[in-house]
Amino acid sequence: MRSATAGAHTSGICPYDTTPITVLTAAACATSSHISAPTRRALRRSSSSSVNPNTWGLPVSASVIGTKYYLNLNYVCNERCVFCASDLTNNFRLDGRTPWLTLAEIRAWVGDTPPGPQDRVLLAGGEPTLHRDLLAIVRFLGVRCPNVTLFSNGLRLADPAFARACVEAGVTRFEIALFGASAAAHEAVTRVRGSFARTLAALGVLTALRREHDFTVEVRLLVSRQSAAENPAIVRLVHTRVPAVDAFSLNRLILSQHAAAVDASISWEAARASINESARLIRAYGYELVFGAIPLCLFEGDNALYVRDALARRVERIARGVEPATWRTRYLDPALPPLPGGEAVPVARLALPDPCLPCDYLPVCGRVESWYVRGYGTAGLRTVRVADPAAVAPNGDP
Repeated sequence: MRSATAGAHTSGICPYDTTPITVLTAAACATSSHISAPTRRALRRSSSSSVNPNTWGLPVSASVIGTKYYLNLNYVCNERCVFCASDLTNNFRLDGRTPWLTLAEIRAWVGDTPPGPQDRVLLAGGEPTLHRDLLAIVRFLGVRCPNVTLFSNGLRLADPAFARACVEAGVTRFEIALFGASAAAHEAVTRVRGSFARTLAALGVLTALRREHDFTVEVRLLVSRQSAAENPAIVRLVHTRVPAVDAFSLNRLILSQHAAAVDASISWEAARASINESARLIRAYGYELVFGAIPLCLFEGDNALYVRDALARRVERIARGVEPATWRTRYLDPALPPLPGGEAVPVARLALPDPCLPCDYLPVCGRVESWYVRGYGTAGLRTVRVADPAAVAPNGDP
C-alpha cells in the first residue's frame, strides 16, 4: 500500500496502509499550490492557524524512520477490472522496456541498503503473482525485513502449493481485493468469469495455512460507485464463508482514465453510510479495521471514537520508538525509469479544502485529492474537534 502521492497500483485501489503522521504549520500551508489564493492569504495573516502537535501528543522529533519499498512488479494481470489504473504510468514505452521488473534490476535499485526490520516491502502490479521470479524477489527483499505485503486478486493463491510457496518465501501479509458479495457483482468489475469463487477459495487456502505459519490476511474493500454499496455485504459474506481472515481495509479509488470512463468515482457524502456500516460490521466481528485511506471526518458515532482512540494508540507507539514517525517511500516501476534515490512518483495531488483547515485530524489524515474537490467540492467533509464528543459522534451514537 502506498500514499495517494505514490505510484499507481493498477487495480484502481489507492493502497494506503497507515494514516500519515505529519505536522503542518500555517506557513507551510500558506505556500501550498493546492490551496486557493484567498485561503493562503488568510493563513499568512493568522497567528493561530498552526496545527498544534500536542493535540495528538506528537513527538517534536523522532529517531525512528522507516522506508517503504514499493514495487510494481509487472503490468500483466489475469483480470480486466473496469477501473484499472494501469494507464496512469503505462501508456507507452519508448525505450522498449518489458512489463516486468527483473531480479537484477531490483538488486541494483536496492543497492547497499536492503530493507531492514523497521521497513516495509509492498509488492503490487498488475498482478504480482504472475511474475515468474516472485518467490526469488520475496526472498531477496525479505531476508532482513519481516514486513512483506503482497497485493493480489487472489486467483493464483487458490492453488495451495503456490500459496504455501509464497508464505515460505517470506510474504507476511496478503491483501486480497473483493469487489462484490456475489459472483455477478464481483465479476461485473473484474470481467473474468469464475474470479469470485477463486478469490474466496484463495482466502480459504491462506487462512488454512495460518495453522502452520504466522502471517496476516486482509480483505480490501474499494469505495467506488460500483462497489461501495456492496461492501457491508462483502464483510458479512467473508465472515460467514471465511471467518478466519484478520483484517478488512477501506480504500479510496485511483481516478485513472479507465476509472473516469466508467464513472467509478463517488462522493464521500454518498459513500458515508456504506463506509460506516462496513466499519461497524468489521469491528463487531472482531476484525482489524484498516481505515487510513479514508478521510477521517467520515467516520461517525462509535466508529469515530474507535478511529480517535486508534490514532492515539499509534501516536503512543511512535513516542515510545516502536513505530516510525516518518516514512520514506522508494518506488520502482517497470514502465518508468528509476528516479534518483528511488523516491515516490506523484500521481495525485492532495487538496486542502476549507473544512480541513481547522480540523484536529489535519496532521493525521490522508485528506482528499484535488480531483475530488473539482468534481464534488467539499461534499461529505466536515471539521472535527476531537475534544468535542458531539463533533466526534455527530449522530449521537454511543
